[in-house]
Amino acid sequence: MNEKNGEELRGEPAENGQILLKGGVQGLRLIIPEHFSGEELRKGLQEILSGGKHILQGARVVFDLQGRSTDAGEILWILEHFVWPGNVFVLSWVTYSAETLDILRRSGFPTGEPAPTGHAAECARVSLVLERSLRSGQRVEHGGDVVIVGSVNDGAEVFAGGNIVVWGRLQGIAHAGSEGNADARILTRVFEASQVRIGRKVSYVDKDSSWWGKSVVIGIEDETFIVRPLTIQS
Repeated sequence: MNEKNGEELRGEPAENGQILLKGGVQGLRLIIPEHFSGEELRKGLQEILSGGKHILQGARVVFDLQGRSTDAGEILWILEHFVWPGNVFVLSWVTYSAETLDILRRSGFPTGEPAPTGHAAECARVSLVLERSLRSGQRVEHGGDVVIVGSVNDGAEVFAGGNIVVWGRLQGIAHAGSEGNADARILTRVFEASQVRIGRKVSYVDKDSSWWGKSVVIGIEDETFIVRPLTIQS
């Protein structure tokens, strides 16, 4: 990641008990706590709408559902009772729930981090940093580098157009260079995944591998997967 040439997007957990409304380069970001029930979600959005309608009027908003599973009926409620009456323009819907992501895509909604504009569009790469672990059934897709400050548990998936860095355990699927970039890399503190994908290639791994449970960097050289030890200094 080049801090001078690349912008960094941070996936932040919402504080307990409240919906966060944060300003950013591209507009506002509405962050929904994962543990919210349907009733808490509706109440929270109604409070924001009633108390800040002048801020929301015509605003460009990224709707960040985090890992919360949201069905079609709830998405429709959000549109009818928050987006349309608030005159809000939804730039994109962000979710790490594979089921919710499929519903949004089938409905034609824009998903994932919105494409950068202005100065950000001139950057070579936009990095997504998630300060969280991903559990089974959650999926992250991003066109640049993805950094997970946590673990990718079995059943979770990460697809990155660039490199993937996992600070914890990598047990789920990691696909670096998912748009065909064979020069991408996967770095993890603890490797425990049954397969890795880079560019158009897939490699399957078993627990007898000499680098299972180790800190490694994985790449492709001469059309072959290469694994090197990753030295982490504390």
